Amino acid sequence: MQTYAIICKFMGLWPTEKDLQTWIRYHWKPKGSINLHLGSKGFFTVVFANIEDKDRVFEGGPYFYAAAGLYMRPWMMNFVPKQETFTSVPVWVRLYSLPLDYWQIELLTAIGNKSGRYVKTSEATRRGKYTSFARICVEMDLSGALLDAVILEVHDEEWMQTVDYEHIPFRCQKCHEHGHLLRDCPLSKVENKSKPNTMKETDGFHKVAHKGKNGKKRAKSTPKRRPKREAESVPCS
Repeated sequence: MQTYAIICKFMGLWPTEKDLQTWIRYHWKPKGSINLHLGSKGFFTVVFANIEDKDRVFEGGPYFYAAAGLYMRPWMMNFVPKQETFTSVPVWVRLYSLPLDYWQIELLTAIGNKSGRYVKTSEATRRGKYTSFARICVEMDLSGALLDAVILEVHDEEWMQTVDYEHIPFRCQKCHEHGHLLRDCPLSKVENKSKPNTMKETDGFHKVAHKGKNGKKRAKSTPKRRPKREAESVPCS
């Protein structure tokens, strides 16, 4: 089974067995038969009838169910879903209000490589169908902190570009499990029963510096739902 199987999970989605079967037939188009086994926490195992199908699917991608990226890893004995560390998950990234002068493949690639590993730019972005945001696909390790913004350095000018991620499940700051926030963590609920609630109204928020229309930095409060990295510079010639 190990040679012919892949363990998978769509980040933030738990499709039904019927929906998964339909998705696999449409997107992977296996030449041989497959067996699908559902597991806990949204994981599922696909067992292929031939190694050619398995290798083609595993080496292809990235794959998405709507905007939810598919995490894949080779099958392993005694796999424990709650102990799995996510790596190489494809994520769609939106770059809102990115100046049209910066809509260049080289620049979009540099931004993607700061967040993870750039994969591709969406067809709509390449064609300029929408101008409110650019959209790129990036392979990311969700076990680490996510980049909040990048500073684009073009000649003698700078532009702070915020980074927005599609369909990434919330990650608890206490138990580090995906799918719930700190306030809903079972560990927090146990502790709250033994001590009074002292949380302030501002807890769970942090200040994020960004540039307004006049180029000056100002601060705004945003929900602190996932770990973030500070803005990094992307030099552009």
